[in-house]
Amino acid sequence: MDAGCPIGEVNTGGGLGVRFRPTDRPLDLEAWAAVLGQHLGPLDIVVGTEPGEFLAKECAVHLAEVVSVEDRDGTTFVGLDTGWNVMNEHFVYKIPFYPILCRAADAEPVANVTVSGHINEGNDLFAEDHPMPEVEEGDIVAIPNVGSYNASMVSVHCLRPEPSSVFFTDRL
Repeated sequence: MDAGCPIGEVNTGGGLGVRFRPTDRPLDLEAWAAVLGQHLGPLDIVVGTEPGEFLAKECAVHLAEVVSVEDRDGTTFVGLDTGWNVMNEHFVYKIPFYPILCRAADAEPVANVTVSGHINEGNDLFAEDHPMPEVEEGDIVAIPNVGSYNASMVSVHCLRPEPSSVFFTDRL
């Protein structure tokens, strides 16, 4: 500003994060805002932020049925009736998914498994070496934090259909 280049707005960017694993700490929004206020407040400017995932990621959960549980060379694979074509953030960006066994969501894990999709490609994996309770065919697995970019990146790869969605408009 002192150099004759007035600043009217500072855009802090985007990508305010969310927790991916239960052990992750959530974003402390008040502390984040306090840091911005401390450093940018005295400048009397507009501060813009694209919150991205912070608003959208936690608003969706993908449910999938377990269609196979099998051991291959010492690794237990839990196969789902869904694939990377409908949830490809892990496939494309290596963003971690934390699958949860619905019938035993708070049960202690008994083994580490690899959770895979149904596209039959090596990278069609949702979680590797992932701690889970005993899983059986027919179980339902929930994969949280899929409310941001996954729906916009769906493809019909291998003729797999788009997933259906259920919206709860009374919970806004």
